[in-house]
Amino acid sequence: RLEHLLDAQLRSRVQRECARLRRCILQIDKHLQALLQADAELTQRVQTLCLVEGVGQQTAMAVLAYMPELGRLNSRQLAKLAGLAPLPDDSATRHGPRRIAHGRAPLRRALY
Repeated sequence: RLEHLLDAQLRSRVQRECARLRRCILQIDKHLQALLQADAELTQRVQTLCLVEGVGQQTAMAVLAYMPELGRLNSRQLAKLAGLAPLPDDSATRHGPRRIAHGRAPLRRALY
């Protein structure tokens, strides 16, 4: 969007805001790393999740943040909690397609 701003003042303002947001993200990342280093159990859980192909540290931390029940529920319960379980759309004799729905949207976004 920045490349389409013609007004110099607006462009400058957007650039300053982007820089501020980058600094905030770096501060949050540092804080998360400090929390991770301070808790050996949390570090172990993140490392275990990172063993899954395609799961990095940020995804693992998001999964643990949005799904603290991980490790206490079975796979079906976890899939439904995340909103990834296909739910039936049936009524009497009609059998509709299965669709994912409900669950925790931020967790689903982190997993996608």
